[in-house]
Amino acid sequence: MWAIDHATATPELQPAWEASSLLVAMAARTQAIRIGILVFDVLLRHPFVLAGSVAVAQVVSGGRVRVGFGIGDEFTRLDHVALGIPFPPFAERVRILEACCRVLPALWRGATVTEPTLGLNEATLGSVDINPPPIIIGGGSRGAIDVAVRHAQGWNLFTQEPDVFASRVKVLADAETAAGRAGLLSKSVYLFVDRVDRELSGILKDFETAGAEEAILVVMKPSAESIRDLARRVL
Repeated sequence: MWAIDHATATPELQPAWEASSLLVAMAARTQAIRIGILVFDVLLRHPFVLAGSVAVAQVVSGGRVRVGFGIGDEFTRLDHVALGIPFPPFAERVRILEACCRVLPALWRGATVTEPTLGLNEATLGSVDINPPPIIIGGGSRGAIDVAVRHAQGWNLFTQEPDVFASRVKVLADAETAAGRAGLLSKSVYLFVDRVDRELSGILKDFETAGAEEAILVVMKPSAESIRDLARRVL
């Protein structure tokens, strides 16, 4: 079960629940299902605060958290404008993403960290004693893919097109081979079910053929009935 990270509401995404708080609430209200945010915009809040909130969710959930990281896009730029948070050029955003992927697991392991890129100076969460949750990098750019290959356990792409997914999987595979990590990353697709214009089970099979091992099915207006309907469409 995943949720998204947006700070400001839009007509399509009402309301905008704060993602790190929502993750802790999800941990407290569930018992078995894996939970996560896909993806945290790593520029939207201080990385140390993000590390601390994820640690709480990991403890409360008994280790069921998976955490998605991303660098934002044109849509998330609206969050930055609304909150007065800079939205730097692409290369700088990738640099911050990579620093988060290196530093946050160290903080979760109880280390003391100094990282100028993130403004951290001998920062530590203390002996929180948790297993660092798996990191999934979201994004199809070569910068995001390279960070995923070096530091993550999974990679995710937001697309409705199996052919697009297959083309980025090839780029990912080439990067994994070059880094000596071939086949180590899990691969998932982020799919809006309301935008699927044919049999859902069919398009899921197409994504599986394209290399997806997991599909995150986005329901814009979740309810008990919409989830039951989704289950019928999948099965």
